[in-house]
Amino acid sequence: MIAGAVLFLRGASEEDVAKKDKNELEEFFSLMEEENLHELEIKQGSFQVKLVKDPRYHQMAMALLNSPPVSKKSAKQPEKTEEKGLTVKSPLAGVFYRARSPQSPPFVKEGDSVTPEKTLCIVEAMKVMNEINAGCSGKILKILVENGKPVEANQTLFLVESA
Repeated sequence: MIAGAVLFLRGASEEDVAKKDKNELEEFFSLMEEENLHELEIKQGSFQVKLVKDPRYHQMAMALLNSPPVSKKSAKQPEKTEEKGLTVKSPLAGVFYRARSPQSPPFVKEGDSVTPEKTLCIVEAMKVMNEINAGCSGKILKILVENGKPVEANQTLFLVESA
């Protein structure tokens, strides 16, 4: 893999990228290196992805390529923990944001009541803003990640007291 290369989704879902053979993606990165390209956009049927060589994104790209595919169902099913409450986990690796923009108020604060459809945060991965919903009804007990920090797939983001 090219150090500092990152994938940007364009018309392809994360599941489509996860289905792509990692060796095939490695070949695309190798082509970029051989031809000294900074960007490469691939279109194969409905699959479309843009590869960009950028050292700022190297760690995030590695985490995304090495994390197992996560279904949307698993992202919406909070788990009971030994601690008091349910956990809401990140379905993918990326950057955690508590609000839509720096000027916007946070989606939720500790103590807020939530419903399963309530957006709790955004996880940005490959320049795609992924809204993470509560998946359960209850009250936010604890926010476990600091705004703007990287998160890993399956990392616990919130503790929710079940209603």
